[in-house]
Amino acid sequence: MDRSAISSILRELNLNENSVANIYNHGSWVYGTNSPTSDRDLIIVTRSPYQNPLKFYDDFDYFHPFELHKLWNQYDVCVYSIENFEKLLEKNYLVVVQCIFLPDEFKIKEEIDFRLIYLEKYYNQFRLKQVAFYEMNRDFNLYESNNFSNHPKRSSRAIQTKQLRYDYIFKNLFHGLRYLDFAEQLIQTRSIHNFKRVIHIFEEMKDIRGNRTNNSSMKRVVDFVRIKSVELKSRLDSLVPTNIIQGSFRAQITFDCSNFNIIRIKIESLTSNEGVPQTDIDKKLFWDKETNYFEFRYRILNALKQPDETDSTYTVKMHLFDVGRENAFKNNDEVTEYLTKNNFPPLKVVREFIVYNTYINYGNIRQ
Repeated sequence: MDRSAISSILRELNLNENSVANIYNHGSWVYGTNSPTSDRDLIIVTRSPYQNPLKFYDDFDYFHPFELHKLWNQYDVCVYSIENFEKLLEKNYLVVVQCIFLPDEFKIKEEIDFRLIYLEKYYNQFRLKQVAFYEMNRDFNLYESNNFSNHPKRSSRAIQTKQLRYDYIFKNLFHGLRYLDFAEQLIQTRSIHNFKRVIHIFEEMKDIRGNRTNNSSMKRVVDFVRIKSVELKSRLDSLVPTNIIQGSFRAQITFDCSNFNIIRIKIESLTSNEGVPQTDIDKKLFWDKETNYFEFRYRILNALKQPDETDSTYTVKMHLFDVGRENAFKNNDEVTEYLTKNNFPPLKVVREFIVYNTYINYGNIRQ
């Protein structure tokens, strides 16, 4: 970029050049997806002590509100204090992590070597996989919900029309794939050595979409991105396994005796086993939404037993699909407390995590 513009940018933002430690030029010009009229994305790191500490969104400590300065329809600029920039490195926030591995030509100013700080203090392979999966998940949600209100904007360009919204989604879907690739490079080499490694996927996405004014092609783009995301995620799974459970299991096999067919296979893990998803976000990112879930079975005394009934107890089941072990146990405690208060104290509670189930029906999950 034209480095002579930096002085004008700093003046516009009321920043003293001596207070600026680092300036990074990231974005499409680095990835090779730019057009001649593409804006420049800048991150400026300052020594200013007056920037408020970052606040992260509740679902996961990753995305955060920030101010994006759009200057002269040419530059999108984000300013962080040194402390906040390092906090984002701690969170392995990929927008920031990529900056410290940029080619030298895109490091406009670098007085602090954050690469050493990151690799020595914050580099975490599990976290890298986690945040890359999260980025991709959020970008799919953006398309499915068509709701931009809570999604962090990576560009200041307006998204008021349907076509512009789809342009925005299109770019973010590629960002998700690119971050999966960045995570793979970082896990394998502790570096990002090729910022253009998945540019061929971007070109395929453009070919599938065709005419930008034909919004009906977006579904085909999304289907293609899903396939590519599965490929990239599988490579990360092989590098950093996150859904392997070690411990004791129980298997249930249901037969159709008349035809000797297996109707159903269900494999249950103890909730205490190593590898059971601990947090809600781990369950969401690394396990199947429908076939992996927590199951609690409560054996309760049949206080309303009729004279002609033979069962002195009955079983109440609870299935939790969207939580990790921590919140599953909290839900279990609440149910146990409720049953006890209402004079139905459980005689026995069975706690399991279902790791494989060939039959799922939300209205009737058998056994």
